[in-house]
Amino acid sequence: MKIPNKIKFLFLLAIALGFSGFVFADTECTGQDCSVGVALDVQQTVAFNGSIRDLAGSLISNANVSVLATSYSTSTPTGIYSITADLSGLYDLKASGSGYLSQTKSNQQAEYGKTKQVNFNLGGLGGIKGNVMTFWTSTAINNANVSLFLYDEFLNSTLTNPSGYYQFLNLAPGYYDLSLEATGYESNSKPDNHVLGGQNATVNFWLW
Repeated sequence: MKIPNKIKFLFLLAIALGFSGFVFADTECTGQDCSVGVALDVQQTVAFNGSIRDLAGSLISNANVSVLATSYSTSTPTGIYSITADLSGLYDLKASGSGYLSQTKSNQQAEYGKTKQVNFNLGGLGGIKGNVMTFWTSTAINNANVSLFLYDEFLNSTLTNPSGYYQFLNLAPGYYDLSLEATGYESNSKPDNHVLGGQNATVNFWLW
């Protein structure tokens, strides 16, 4: 029995339409519901994106963002980041940058196929610098030992260079105490030295 061409066409069309509702593993389905049809490979999408800025609103270059308790992280030279991952649930994100305090944002919701925007504003680290000199002649004192304390807890120490210069870098904003000892001179101390984010406080010593 010969099947008319019209019936063949309608039969093939029905088959084509029947398979049109199925999405195979190699089919892109961004923005669509891919739950119908055969099993799919999970496709990674941009789970999180956003910006990393300082407190003045300027983008921070070469910052890093990581999704804690996972292997996902990224760095960006521009301050704009995106993390491509197949994640669903609540996650903690941490941003950091050289010269800045790190910041963590907790319980950020990730959903498959959706992008969550999470922006960061990082406060800058500061420092203390200064010179150690003789009281009468302002001559630089080399190898003077300067110690740094926070709430009576020792943090670090350093020696002055031949120009009498010393510095402490990457300090969180706060009030720090300094003590100083140098061979042949009376010891000295200066409490409550205020360090501001992104700035270096200058604290000079004159010994006799």
